[in-house]
Amino acid sequence: MWITPTYRVFLLDTFRSLDAALDEHKAKGTKPGDPVYARIFEQLAEDVALAGFGRDDAAQAAYQVGQLSTYKRLESLMPKQLQPDEQEAITHLQNQLEALAQIRKNAEQAHASSPQFIGWKSHTTDMMRHFAAKSEHLSRFRALSFRLNIMLSDYPGVRHSGPSRGDLEKFASDADVAVACLQGAIEHIKVFGLKEEEPAASAKPARGRGAAQKGGITQHIHGNVNQAIATGRATQNVGQVGPSGNSLDEIVNLLQQSYELTRRQMEDAIGVANQLDAETKKPEVGRNWKSIAEWGNTLLGIAGKATDLTEKLAPHLPWITALIEQATHHG
Repeated sequence: MWITPTYRVFLLDTFRSLDAALDEHKAKGTKPGDPVYARIFEQLAEDVALAGFGRDDAAQAAYQVGQLSTYKRLESLMPKQLQPDEQEAITHLQNQLEALAQIRKNAEQAHASSPQFIGWKSHTTDMMRHFAAKSEHLSRFRALSFRLNIMLSDYPGVRHSGPSRGDLEKFASDADVAVACLQGAIEHIKVFGLKEEEPAASAKPARGRGAAQKGGITQHIHGNVNQAIATGRATQNVGQVGPSGNSLDEIVNLLQQSYELTRRQMEDAIGVANQLDAETKKPEVGRNWKSIAEWGNTLLGIAGKATDLTEKLAPHLPWITALIEQATHHG
């Protein structure tokens, strides 16, 4: 997207002010995930809108003026956007916190033997096992006894007058720990989600002597290949690779959405994408094919690390693969 010199200066000043604001909050000790960073983003979205960029294009606006690292800095500090199932899990656990608070207010229920508390503990254990099984908070919660470990006599005629003072004190202290465990489980979900995704297995073409043995599709593409989409294990033989068009832009934009790439990897991806874009705009006879192959493989390697975007990236990567194949033939 082309922007006027006036808007370019405006955006540059906007992101420099953003960087200064983030430095100020760092000096104050504002922690990552604080709601203040969400408010800062809302202000940023309003500012970049004046230059014609939507709220989802703030990263692109930063990229246009060389301030992508500043935007990524804000992005890393903002509260994580929860998925609907994550929000539902957090709501269930918060309800258990409120239920425990109600039990503790009632003297007849605030002890380990009350039916209300027994039901609460069983239900809470099931919830934590379901929503936060991989956290340490579940094991700590299950270790709580909520009563003194004193054996009571079962000799006939011995009466038990209910929980002792020690039992009530133990219940109160363990209930405090239970609250901390539930709050910890909620934070665990906010940071790590409900489950850890397994890295997507990379598809490797079967070795054979022909396309029929591979079970793939051979596409002979002439002219611009921006819209080429791999089907199965597609191989593209490019007769003439035209300008990169939107292909590289789409790849970079998608990579910027990944939670799995480091800032260094993102900067490397942007660098090689710019070099590829510039090189592929040259006449075919004047291209540095060795560098194209190296840059293409680097970009594919970084894209392979963004396993949270595998499906979204898939339609855009065949162009890079075809370019590398063509570079190999020229080498």
